[in-house]
Amino acid sequence: MNSKEWENNPEGTRFFYIEQEYIWDLEEEGLYVENEVGDSIPKEFENEGLEIWIESQTFDDIIKYAKNKNLNVTLNELILAINYYIEYDAFKDN
Repeated sequence: MNSKEWENNPEGTRFFYIEQEYIWDLEEEGLYVENEVGDSIPKEFENEGLEIWIESQTFDDIIKYAKNKNLNVTLNELILAINYYIEYDAFKDN
């Protein structure tokens, strides 16, 4: 994910759901590059401005938590829940 995209247009931000084990395999095979902050990312995304933003399991947990509180949660509410978690390292209760 590109954090600049998220700040400017969270609804249109592309996410790449990449498991850590896959990154480790890429590292072993030399099929990765380091981004500006030193994160290993797949070489095929070298020019996308990607960075490791949030662990995939944590992202899933934020979405599940929001949906458990409100089955009809909107996209905007999910964005707020994600931003809240990123800022406070906690789930948004309301």
